[in-house]
Amino acid sequence: MRTIKIYCRKCKIRLTEELLEMEEDKITFPDEAEAIPEGRFVFQKYNSVLSILINRNQELLKNHLDSYRFHGCCGSDGTNGYNKLCLNNHEVATEFSDCYTSYYIEISLKNTIVKSINDKGIFEEMKFKYVTLK
Repeated sequence: MRTIKIYCRKCKIRLTEELLEMEEDKITFPDEAEAIPEGRFVFQKYNSVLSILINRNQELLKNHLDSYRFHGCCGSDGTNGYNKLCLNNHEVATEFSDCYTSYYIEISLKNTIVKSINDKGIFEEMKFKYVTLK
C-alpha cells in the first residue's frame, strides 16, 4: 500500500498530512457517515475519471467562499463544483456531506499534485496516464 501527500498544483502548498492507501473494495458508502477513515485514501475511477477520496476532516483545506458550492439540504451534495480550497484560495476538491450521501472529500487530480514515497523513502510526484483526470 502506498503512502502519499497531496499538494495544490497552482501554489504547491501541502493539502494533507501523510495518507495511507486502502483497498477500494474495503470502502462502504453508508448514508450520513464517514466513508474513508482519517489518515487513509483510495483511488476511485468512475466513468473514466480518476480521483482520490479522503476523509472530510482536513485542517489544510478550507471552504469555498461561494456558499452555492455547498448545495444540499443538510450539507454538501457535491453537485455544484469544487467547494474546497487550498489555503491560497485555489479550487482543489469537492466535499460530500449531505444527509443522503456518505461523508468524504473527492480530490481533483487535475488541480493537485500527488507525491508518493518511493523505495528510498523519498516523496516523488506520481504520474497519471491513460485516464481522464477530474
